[in-house]
Amino acid sequence: MDSRYGQQKSRIADGFNLVSLNADLPLESLEIAAAHESVYDVGDGARSQQRVAGKVIVATNHIREPSTCKLPRSGLDIAKHVFQVHAIDAEEKVVIRKQLRRGQVMQFFEELPPCLVGLEACATSHYWVRELSKLGHEVRLMPAKDVKAYVKRNKNDAADAEAICEAVRRPTMRFVQVKSAEQQAQLMQHRARDLLMQQRTQLDQRV
Repeated sequence: MDSRYGQQKSRIADGFNLVSLNADLPLESLEIAAAHESVYDVGDGARSQQRVAGKVIVATNHIREPSTCKLPRSGLDIAKHVFQVHAIDAEEKVVIRKQLRRGQVMQFFEELPPCLVGLEACATSHYWVRELSKLGHEVRLMPAKDVKAYVKRNKNDAADAEAICEAVRRPTMRFVQVKSAEQQAQLMQHRARDLLMQQRTQLDQRV
């Protein structure tokens, strides 16, 4: 019985390029693969079909391998309380579209592999760049007016995060230099001085 089973396996596989084949695979699975002339890839739970040079490549594995999903880039739309994350995988497919509370942001990015993160430049975005960079992520700031061109639909948090994710990898995108906490503190002093000078001028004009 075993010799007949092996002969039938060899006969079915004859004329095909077998890249990976499980020895314990039932004979029926080989017959189905040969009949449909397709590639069966169940390593990640999905099935795909592909014809290569007129021959069938049969890749079969019953053992589910750990996920190797990588996130090349993500967009983070920041706010006062609710943040929005939009991330894609290597095949440009959306894998994360999620709302986060302020206290959940750092924990969320700690669990992600290092990736490119885009944000719109504002006063608080420099803080998030410094914190996310400590986790190993590459974080870039972009002017909000430049990101606006990539918004596909009505403006909302989800659309903004998607636009940020799309804009951060554009070769012609202009990026904002990240400021340290000391630089922001010094800039705040200059702006406070400018405001006092404006108020003094307004008071002089009223008198």
